[in-house]
Amino acid sequence: MTNENLITSMEGSSEERIREMMKKAYKEAEEIKKHAEVKAEAIEKSYLENAAKSVETERNKLIYNVKAETKMNVTRIKDEILQKAFLDAKRELASFREQSTYKDAFKKMIQEAIDELDGKEVRLQIDKRDENLCKQILAEMNKNSEIAADLTCAGGLNASTKDEKVIVFNTIESRLHKATELLKFEIFSTLYGD
Repeated sequence: MTNENLITSMEGSSEERIREMMKKAYKEAEEIKKHAEVKAEAIEKSYLENAAKSVETERNKLIYNVKAETKMNVTRIKDEILQKAFLDAKRELASFREQSTYKDAFKKMIQEAIDELDGKEVRLQIDKRDENLCKQILAEMNKNSEIAADLTCAGGLNASTKDEKVIVFNTIESRLHKATELLKFEIFSTLYGD
């Protein structure tokens, strides 16, 4: 073989080898590209899933906060309505003393207080406006009790033992306060179905 043939043969062989290397390089590049695409798709899917979870979590937090705020507002409004109802009742009861049924109610309050103190000597604390009525009722009941007309109230009385160790609060205001506490949940339930 001559040098020219040898050179030609080497050139042909080199070109073949270059083509094979190029083919192999393209094949490897395609595999790397496919692998990168699969990996990129997995990363994108993971990011999208995490983003969806974050959005769902934030959505749930917002819904919870809105529900909690709404519940607080509803409770506040219900309480305002209840307080207004009892305030209206208190205003109505302010004129109770002028009603024809007051004498019987006052007599009943005295009897309740005396019964509560279980026959002990009783001291009655009343509003000055009820002093004559109280004396009249005690005379009708054949009861002799100390009377102190130093209370300011819409009606009713407080009663205590002489040593004031036991006190019975039986004014219109104290009865309304007790009713408020006892009836609050029942009224809420009736009005709002809670």
